[in-house]
Amino acid sequence: MIVDASAVVEILFGSDIYQNILEKVTSGEIRLRTSEAVKFEVCDNLSKNEDIDSELLQELLPLAIRFLDHITTKMSSDQLSKAAKLSKALNLNFPPATCVILALSLGDVYITADESISNKLKKEGYPVLHLDELIF
Repeated sequence: MIVDASAVVEILFGSDIYQNILEKVTSGEIRLRTSEAVKFEVCDNLSKNEDIDSELLQELLPLAIRFLDHITTKMSSDQLSKAAKLSKALNLNFPPATCVILALSLGDVYITADESISNKLKKEGYPVLHLDELIF
């Protein structure tokens, strides 16, 4: 499964309902992957979160980065070009577009916690699921 920043943040720091997904990831039962662009988007999301003070952020970021280092997949320049084209065509931010292209390249499904992205991509026929559809 290819996850975007919204899914990563929810799995790591969100509601307890996603704890089962994290347990399945850590046990190796399911494999998550993401693009390099998502790593920076997660850091940006956490640093802009007003509910996280500076001290907590200094503790959370290294943990998030360590997790992301394990699931990040390097993308080729061709894949990144395709993501840029998709981003422009669908008026989609670049990091989610990289996840779509990575999912297509790997024959996998893209997972997002962003309902608007999920709905838009489903409407266009892309392999995407909302994170809530994974709750086991």
